[in-house]
Amino acid sequence: MNNQKSDFSALTGIVTTLVGIIYLIMCYFVPRAPMGDPLDPIYFPAGLGVLLTGFGVILFIKSDKSVMVQSIKNLNQMSTKR
Repeated sequence: MNNQKSDFSALTGIVTTLVGIIYLIMCYFVPRAPMGDPLDPIYFPAGLGVLLTGFGVILFIKSDKSVMVQSIKNLNQMSTKR
């Protein structure tokens, strides 16, 4: 059995980026404000979506993708041994 530590940071970065992009797209379907600036209810969710997407991209770039691939291979090997 391989005792190498699993690292799924690249996969987490991809998922976080996709969730951020979907969140950004969905924030434009928020109802507009009837008074004042109609886009005011969109600013905060859009900011969150941008941050989520940005942090996901940073996490993906800084991760070691070869370790993630090896972790997935080890996980597949462990599941097929059962």
